[in-house]
Amino acid sequence: MTADAVERESMDFDVVIVGAGPAGLAAAIRIKQLAAETGKDVSVVVLEKGSEVGAHILSGAVFEPRALNELFPDWKELGAPLNQPVTGDIFLMTSETGATRTPNMLLPACFHNHGNYIVSLGAVVRWMAQQAENLGVEIFPGFAAAEVLYNDDGSVKGVATGNLGIGKDGEPTENFQLGMELHAKYTIFAEGSRGHLGKQLIANFKLDAGCDPQSYGIGIKELWEIDPARHTPGLVVHTAGWPLEEDTYGGSFMYHMENNQVVVGFVVGLDYKNPWLSPFEEFQRYKTHPNIRWYFEGDKGAKPAKRISYGARAITAGGLLSLPKTVFPGGALVGCDAGYLNASRIKGAHAAIKTGMLAAEAAFDALASGRQHDELTAYPEAFNESWLHTELNKARNFKQWFKKGRTVGTLMTGIEQFVLKGNIPWTIHRDKPDHVYLKPAAECKPIDYPKPDGVLTFDRLTSVFTSNRCKANPVLWSQEAVKDGVVRAVVLNSGGANCYTGPEGFGTTHAVAERVAELLGFGSVDVVVCSTGLIGLANDRATVLAGVDAAAASLTNGGGPDAAEAIRTTDSVSKQVVISGAGWSVGGMAKGAGMLAPQLATMLVVLTTDAIVPAPVLDRALRAATRVSFDRSTPTDACRPTTPSR
Repeated sequence: MTADAVERESMDFDVVIVGAGPAGLAAAIRIKQLAAETGKDVSVVVLEKGSEVGAHILSGAVFEPRALNELFPDWKELGAPLNQPVTGDIFLMTSETGATRTPNMLLPACFHNHGNYIVSLGAVVRWMAQQAENLGVEIFPGFAAAEVLYNDDGSVKGVATGNLGIGKDGEPTENFQLGMELHAKYTIFAEGSRGHLGKQLIANFKLDAGCDPQSYGIGIKELWEIDPARHTPGLVVHTAGWPLEEDTYGGSFMYHMENNQVVVGFVVGLDYKNPWLSPFEEFQRYKTHPNIRWYFEGDKGAKPAKRISYGARAITAGGLLSLPKTVFPGGALVGCDAGYLNASRIKGAHAAIKTGMLAAEAAFDALASGRQHDELTAYPEAFNESWLHTELNKARNFKQWFKKGRTVGTLMTGIEQFVLKGNIPWTIHRDKPDHVYLKPAAECKPIDYPKPDGVLTFDRLTSVFTSNRCKANPVLWSQEAVKDGVVRAVVLNSGGANCYTGPEGFGTTHAVAERVAELLGFGSVDVVVCSTGLIGLANDRATVLAGVDAAAASLTNGGGPDAAEAIRTTDSVSKQVVISGAGWSVGGMAKGAGMLAPQLATMLVVLTTDAIVPAPVLDRALRAATRVSFDRSTPTDACRPTTPSR
């Protein structure tokens, strides 16, 4: 069967938003707010590629609430997770052996964070998602927009999700299913930095014509729990200097969050010259600086710190002069998909929320006047008159000065921001993209990075396994197994536990899938594996495989009750149900919820259905059911309310 022989299903909305980050959710919320205020019915859907809202957010940020104040003036009453105000700023110029603190009175305004909050940005967007759903926004997590759709006149029609049922050879199988089309009168793209559809749109509509080339950085971040004696809630520390060379743009940050946690990170501009340079290794080396390692090492009676998670992301750093045209027929770019981040402040969330709101207001007015698929010119016009444009205009030369070296960049930024207060009579342009600055390796000095000690510094593999986007071994396996749309068996305990069991756990998961396939007579890639093991506990492989043998020998067509009994853990009720209707049935079983930690419960559910329903509709129904079942508490419930499933 070829792709051309299959007709894609479609759903129609007034507005489709790609990406459930601060920008996309702000856009969705603002449209629904305006609709409620005017009594109009506007349908809005948000697609999110992550398995849940916030899954692709690199948390731990200094958050300026200005845009949030405009979106939700009562955000405190609504329970927004902005709990830790900034209590102090420190800026250090570092050498290899020491550091010099810049007096706060000499710091430009962009380095002052009074009135801001240190937040988990993942928690913030999850809260925003809940507010959006309360307003009637439909959110589809786990659905990545893979393709931009166009009308005959070239305007954007919407997006399509990815195809299912692709074989290992890349060709459609008998189970091939085209992705679903989501049509909209206006489509707002909020994918974040270097969004793949955003890049296509910029190229297709030549949105970057007349702009400076965009400039990027990479931000690397770790979350640590440190000794309370070395934790100062609300402290913000920035550094510039060692370990980077004078001609390399970059610096570090450390934010003291709640609960004795700190987020420490490093930014390197991708216009560096030396190909031997590794941003990851520079970050690891930076943590060995005496002024930084003090927070983490267990000396003088201090408790050694513990690394909790790791992550990295691209940063769009060109600023106002690299900002492309943000509208095109049928849609708009918002947030970091366009490049609104203020690199001088290392802040983009407030800009994302503001631009999402501005695009939403333009889209709503267009819909109210009966328009569709044209340019939302009111959006860039409103931006040009906004406080955000004023802010970015004051920082327009920031990245350009640093191309002249750290000393010149620091001096001129101080003059422009501190002396001139952002009223700058000159503009400096760049005419080269980042990659052209990279020199041949033969012309550069190799960098000898120290071997990681596994305590303060780590290798890449270990870091990936502690990433906040790291998924459990069974999840990783099952994602591959379901790509072709065929599942022949579900294993309710693969013995892999989670990602923290490392290669051994994944090996067990693999072995279980192979044993099941061998016993049942089909391929291991058709076996979905789950785990009910304790976090971080690698179960004995031989024991697990023996259990597979025993389970296979006991399989019967009427074995559903036995399976339900077998997987119950923390209660005495075997959870199973079958509901039938005209031409369809839905069946399922579940493992009881067990508390692994405060506010963290686990629920294992297997559902089967022969109903022909689009995946987004099924996903929406399941989440709605979860909110009135698992995510609640009544006098008869066995467990207290837990962290919402999202």
